[in-house]
Amino acid sequence: MQINECEIFQKNRANEFEWREIREAARAYIEKNIQNFPIRFEIVQPLRLSEYDFEQQAYKIWEPYQVDSVRMFEVLSAAYGHGWCGSSYEIKGYPKGLVFEFTRPLSITHIKMTPEEAKQFSETKMRGLPSGASTKAVYNSRDAYLVMNIKAYGYKGILKEMQVDPKAKILAALESYSIYADKDRQNLMFSETLRRKEGGKSAEEMLKNRVLENREKERLKEEKRKQKEAERKAQEEEVQEAKNKKSKR
Repeated sequence: MQINECEIFQKNRANEFEWREIREAARAYIEKNIQNFPIRFEIVQPLRLSEYDFEQQAYKIWEPYQVDSVRMFEVLSAAYGHGWCGSSYEIKGYPKGLVFEFTRPLSITHIKMTPEEAKQFSETKMRGLPSGASTKAVYNSRDAYLVMNIKAYGYKGILKEMQVDPKAKILAALESYSIYADKDRQNLMFSETLRRKEGGKSAEEMLKNRVLENREKERLKEEKRKQKEAERKAQEEEVQEAKNKKSKR
């Protein structure tokens, strides 16, 4: 409630009776509608293009913006680095960002296009730049936008190593991605669907199997813990029984 309904939280938090009813109603709503919560998301990442390669007939993505064999993408909350609902403290167990881990690494270092298309793109982007603009200014003017469509499958816990704010790790499959020449997504430059097969299994099937494997590992780990606990209790009982017999003598 503090995160999504700040006004209700601030208005009713001090009244424990009102607040209890609100929390119970919110909990009931979540339990009833949990199956309808979205598992597909869209990630938008800005790109910048550098030089056109005439041999490959492709525009190179500027190195700082290249996606080179990347499997993890961070998505930060608008409140990242700030407090929630007027409070500066961290809400226990609630992340301020998500880290999506894909089944396969993604590489986007260039965008295929004809010399004519590249020339039109460059001229459009460089309108308004002075003739003596620096290379950095030229590259910055050549903006593009990577739009990734993903499907989330599993929650892997909170990551907090060397971070100011916690982030949640999510297993996900990249279903498709597109690259646009404008923020409004009117000029499509490239698009690809990634639901192809790999070794007889789709990315979705691979990720489901991975989630099941992780669950099985957790189950075996829990069984092992319970077994050790049972053995420990049995040993304690044996020791206690031996002490009782000794005291009777």
